[in-house]
Amino acid sequence: MSEQFFTPLAQDIIAAKKRGQPMVVAINGCQGSGKTTLADFLVTWINFNTAFNSISLSIDDFYHNQASRQQLAKDIHPLFATRGVPGTHNIMLMKQTFSALLAGKVAVPTPKFDKQSDNPIQKSLWFANNHAIDIIIFEGWCVGSEAQQPYQLDQGANQLEQQEDPKGIWRRYANSCLVDEYHDVFSLIPKLPQDAEFSVSQALNIKALLCNNGRPF
Repeated sequence: MSEQFFTPLAQDIIAAKKRGQPMVVAINGCQGSGKTTLADFLVTWINFNTAFNSISLSIDDFYHNQASRQQLAKDIHPLFATRGVPGTHNIMLMKQTFSALLAGKVAVPTPKFDKQSDNPIQKSLWFANNHAIDIIIFEGWCVGSEAQQPYQLDQGANQLEQQEDPKGIWRRYANSCLVDEYHDVFSLIPKLPQDAEFSVSQALNIKALLCNNGRPF
């Protein structure tokens, strides 16, 4: 499977990389679709088969701690107590991390979030790179997402929004975050050739299909 789908994608990424310029590659997909599996494969393949240094970052590791989300819940909307949507990530930390890595710095601490405790792990346990990073693989369900137009926010998209956010406060605030601070980070992601983008989608779909058939990839 990796030879058929993942390896050609890795090769497309290498072909798209500009000489002397660090690169950010985004992997977007729903929960359980195989984002982390694909990211881990790409990092391993690149580090072992090329002269480039690659690292994988997950947007999940940039979640705000519980205290910050509780404050958002108090100030904006109760649903922000639960991590997940735009607005629940530490964008300042994300910007600092990406800026340092893209500037070629070493010993850059990369955060790690503990979903069991619902808080980031202590900073002393964060991974730090020993070499300048050439390619960042950035994965997450909303990575690279674009904001919706105002008219698209008039009605709740699902039962949760209809029942818990009837005035659309939560949804509109999350959408405004995509317009502003998230855009600053997502704008670092270049467009890959169309066939490479198709390969990502195809690889994730194959992985999800195998899992659904009871055969873990």
